[in-house]
Amino acid sequence: MDWIISLAHRRNESADASQRFEREAEELWNSLKTRIRECQASYERCYPPGNERVEYHERPSGELVFRRLAAPGQGQQENEVSGVTIRRKRRTIKADYSTDQPELLVTVGPSKDGPATLCHDALSITIDRACELILRPVLFDDLPSDDS
Repeated sequence: MDWIISLAHRRNESADASQRFEREAEELWNSLKTRIRECQASYERCYPPGNERVEYHERPSGELVFRRLAAPGQGQQENEVSGVTIRRKRRTIKADYSTDQPELLVTVGPSKDGPATLCHDALSITIDRACELILRPVLFDDLPSDDS
């Protein structure tokens, strides 16, 4: 009956690995949210609110909303210049833009030699690079894309 013990052990190892991966995916998501808040603060240091401002908040659903708003004219409301809604569903992070910018997908994948990692176009990327890919179309839509 050693085969039962052996297979039970393999099943438990597989379940442990899956739970570890899900924890790591959640940690990456939380790190991404933190970094997006830091990006907002950094952008506002470069461009203090005046003619425009940036807004970031998390909805009760867990979605993140990041918007660039133009200052209102006298007696008018702020107008959204551009924005992105960022959603996470298990191992996929999806950015939907309020402009004609195509959606962006970042996935959480296994790393060859360590914890889970963020991926875009089948390449491993850093959290900082993920933020750039997601926020550049909102914050710097006037600059040409450099697909580097």
